[in-house]
Amino acid sequence: MDDEEGELLHRREGHRAGVVRSVWAYSALTALALALLFGITLPSLIGGSEGAIISGAVLALFAWLFFQEAYGGWRDLRSEPVETRGAVRRTWAKGTVLWFFRSHYVHVERVVFDVPRSTWADLQAGDVVRVEHWPRTKRVIAVHRIERSATPPSPPPPRSRRTVRDPRLRP
Repeated sequence: MDDEEGELLHRREGHRAGVVRSVWAYSALTALALALLFGITLPSLIGGSEGAIISGAVLALFAWLFFQEAYGGWRDLRSEPVETRGAVRRTWAKGTVLWFFRSHYVHVERVVFDVPRSTWADLQAGDVVRVEHWPRTKRVIAVHRIERSATPPSPPPPRSRRTVRDPRLRP
């Protein structure tokens, strides 16, 4: 499907509802972390348990991280989606959550976006794209390819088969 601004590679329907869900989820996680911090860890620390310092620090860190995610989503809901145009600098994929799931990333201008696998497979370094996204959470709404790269993608380098060799053994 093509439009006046290039080939549409991806469009996420219900993107605003996704931001609302993430705000609710991260707000609940923030409240849970704070409840554990103030309900269990702080009384234990006041009661003389010095080991509660470690759990308190960990819970405070998680509460802060969850709060930052919730606040970014809340700020996105108060703003309008923005668009980033530019050449794709790099694409890559890596495992998340104990390497059970893969995330696919595209680097455009100075912003990294997490995109679906099908979009990631269609893009290569040098392609000129237009990405519609929320400004703070970088949640992608749509990806349009404006221009293909002039050079074809190079095949990945062959994987080396390194083995551990005992220096005492001679081949």
